[in-house]
Amino acid sequence: MRGRARRGQIVVATVLVVGIVIMALLVNVYQMHSLFLRTRSPVVREVVAAATADFKRALAATLALATRAYFNYTEFSDLTERFASYGMSMHNRHNFTVARRAALTFLEYWRRSIVEAYGAYGLQVSYELLQLDLSRELGRQRAVYNLMKGYWYLPISGSYAYAKLKLNLTALGFYNWESDVFVGLTLVVNRAPVSVTSTNTTIQISVRFDGDVDTGTYPPTVRGHPYGNLIARGWVRVYYPEKDSAGRYTGAWKLARIRDVSYLGMGNYSITFEPAVEILTDPVTGQQYAPLMVVISDERGIVVEASTYNYLVFAIERRTPDTLIYYDSAGNRQTLSRPSDISNEVYTLEMSANLSLYWLGQKLAVDPQLKLPPFPYVPIKQVRVNVTLDGTLSTLAERPIQYENWTTVPWRGVQVDIPVGLADPQMDLVKGDKYNARLVFQVKFPTTSIKRQYVVLWWYDDLDAEPAAYPTQIQYIYRKEGGQVTWKDVRHPLYDVEFVDLEHQQSRG
Repeated sequence: MRGRARRGQIVVATVLVVGIVIMALLVNVYQMHSLFLRTRSPVVREVVAAATADFKRALAATLALATRAYFNYTEFSDLTERFASYGMSMHNRHNFTVARRAALTFLEYWRRSIVEAYGAYGLQVSYELLQLDLSRELGRQRAVYNLMKGYWYLPISGSYAYAKLKLNLTALGFYNWESDVFVGLTLVVNRAPVSVTSTNTTIQISVRFDGDVDTGTYPPTVRGHPYGNLIARGWVRVYYPEKDSAGRYTGAWKLARIRDVSYLGMGNYSITFEPAVEILTDPVTGQQYAPLMVVISDERGIVVEASTYNYLVFAIERRTPDTLIYYDSAGNRQTLSRPSDISNEVYTLEMSANLSLYWLGQKLAVDPQLKLPPFPYVPIKQVRVNVTLDGTLSTLAERPIQYENWTTVPWRGVQVDIPVGLADPQMDLVKGDKYNARLVFQVKFPTTSIKRQYVVLWWYDDLDAEPAAYPTQIQYIYRKEGGQVTWKDVRHPLYDVEFVDLEHQQSRG
C-alpha cells in the first residue's frame, strides 16, 4: 500500500511539473505574440496609410488630366501631350471615355509600382469601381461611376473620381483592408451678382473639395469639405459675354480682369472684376442673373467650369397670312381663308454660334429687346433643343437637332453663307472667325390658332454626353444592274427623290 501511495505522489508531482512547464510556455508564447502585434501594428498602419494616400494622389492626378484636357487641351499641352499614346489628343479633347481609359492605364502602372515598392511586406493591391451618389453635393440626381465623372456648365458644377481600394499585407498577416477613396472639386456660382457698379461686378462663389464617404446608405453618399486655398494655391477665372457697338451679344466670350478675391470663410469667396455686366432676367423662372462663366482649379490641377445659366429661351413668331385677299375677273375683292389644320407648315431653322437665326438662307429679324446671351464653352455634342407644340411652355419637348459647320465665301461680289459639312461634335459652340457652327432644328405650327412657339436651347452637364442621335424613316437606295447605276434614290415617308448625275445619267422616269 505504501508503494502505491508513493507512486501516486510521483505521478501527481510529475503532472504538476508538466503543467507548470506548459503554463510557462503559454505565457512566453503570449508575450511573444503580444510583442509581434505591438511591433506589427505601426508597420501595418504606416503601409496602409501610405498606400491609401498615394492612391488618392493618383486618382487626383488622373482627374486633373481629364478635366484640364476637357477645359483647354492646348493651354495644358505640356501635361496632356504626355498621354498622347493613350489617345489623349486635340481631337479627343472633349472625350471623357479616352481620358478614363488613360486613367485606368495609369492606375495599373501605379498598382504595379506600389506592389514592388512594398514587396517586403507582401503587399497585394486592387481596387473596385463602384457608384457614389452626388445628390447631396450637386443638389440634383447625379453619381460617380466607372472611376470618374464631370458635371459642368451649370451654376453648381463639379469634377469627381471614386474607387474602393483593397489591400492585403501577407507577410504581416493582415488581410481584407478596404477603403473608400474619393477626390472631387465642386463650384457653386451665385446666379445674381452681389453688386454692379459703372465699372465692375462683384459675385460670390462657394468651393468644396473631397469629403467623407457615408457608406451607411446604398449607394454611398458624400458631402464635400469647404475649400479655403483657392487664393493661395488654386486659381479662378471669370468670363463675360462680348457685345458689339449696338449692345448686342456677339456669341464670343472675353476674360474678365479680376480686381479682388476675398475669402469669406467656409469655402465662400467674393470676386470683383471688370467690366460691369448687364443683369438679365430668366424668362422661365423670373430670376435675375449675370451671364458669366467661372472656372476654378485647386492645387492638384482639378478643373471645374460653371455657368450662371443652363439654357437659352426665345420665341418664333409665325407671320404667314391666314387669309388670302385677291380680286376676281370682275374686279371684286375676294378672300380665301386657310384651313385650321396646317400641320405641314414646318420651318427648318438654323441657330448660329454668333446668335444669328436663319431660315432658307435668310437672316431673320430679331426683337431688339431680346437679350440672348451666348452659349458657354460647351462642346456641341452636349447641346439639345426643346420646342413647344401648342405655344405653351408646358408642351416643351426635345426635338431632333443637327450640328452643321458653315462658312462665308464671295460669290459674284456677294458674301454668301454655305454649309461645309457636319460639325465636329467635340468642338466648342463658340463664335468663330472663319467658321461658325449652326444648330439645325424644326419648329412646327400645327394649327392657324398658334402664332408663337417657344424654343429652348439647353445643354447636358454630363461630360460623357454623346451627340444627339434620333431614329429616321429616310432611306438611301443605291443599286446597280448590269454594271450600270439604276437606283440612286432617297426615300421619305412624304416623297421620293431620284438623283441624276454622271454616275446615274438616265432617270427611270
